[in-house]
Amino acid sequence: METAITMITDDRFYYRGHDALVLATTRSVEQVAALIWTGDFSAESSLFSRALSDSMLARYHKICSSLAGLTPLEAFQVCLPLVALDDIAAYDLRAEAVAQTGTRILQLLALVATGGQHATRGIAHTVQQGWVPYDERAKALLSAALILCADQELNVTTFTARCVASAGSTPYAVVCSGLSALQGIKHAGQTERIEAFLRETDAPSNVRTSITNLLKRGESIPGFGEVVPGFGSVFYPVGDPRGKLLLELTAEVYPQSPAVLLAQRVTEETNTLLGERPTIFFGLVTMARALNLPPGGAIALFA
Repeated sequence: METAITMITDDRFYYRGHDALVLATTRSVEQVAALIWTGDFSAESSLFSRALSDSMLARYHKICSSLAGLTPLEAFQVCLPLVALDDIAAYDLRAEAVAQTGTRILQLLALVATGGQHATRGIAHTVQQGWVPYDERAKALLSAALILCADQELNVTTFTARCVASAGSTPYAVVCSGLSALQGIKHAGQTERIEAFLRETDAPSNVRTSITNLLKRGESIPGFGEVVPGFGSVFYPVGDPRGKLLLELTAEVYPQSPAVLLAQRVTEETNTLLGERPTIFFGLVTMARALNLPPGGAIALFA
């Protein structure tokens, strides 16, 4: 189905006519959000000028203790409908108001994902300070990941969200519906299969054996097509440019990381044996492992 937001070609993709791979390394999350929501980078300043209200933060802090043990995605699904009770402006469904509600939801999710106390200087900075406060280099990586995951035509999550939005629901309800679709094993939930495969493989020397075992066990998801978790995409016949870029960016910052070295070997062997290339999900998991993010960090970024 066509959309005015994203265009996918064989080896690139674009947000409103702008190369998303370029945006990932030259623009902020807030600027790309403004572009996607309004078509105008400069709308960033007006959209993100106001922080979360005191009542919303109070509600969030009140339920923080109940989130212990949950993955970030599970915490999102708990927090959003509760904090929405204190965001009366979310019922204003005029275009500009919906975009402003979107900024509050983004700020809230960044806090929930990292267990932060208050939003700092931007979404990527909030996430970096919450997850990797000891390494400023992580901010650019996290920002690139968030931008690359921002949209991809009408995938199942976006389509679900738009169905709910068409009924006149608030942005909070819309995002909750999208998250429910997102966690499915045929969508971003596949990050768990990638993580399990990499844990099982453990070292570059074991890669070919692990791939052989996958083939022997026939563990591909019915109707999904992939053999090695995180490889092969019907959208990108010559390879997912998002996964490729995220792996390259991670390798540039952490060239000797065991996670990077393992991912590089998996990529080489999978391409040699099966002709498949890494998806955005493999890139996210590799980056999350290189940064030592908490469990569920990769899917949280996508969400």
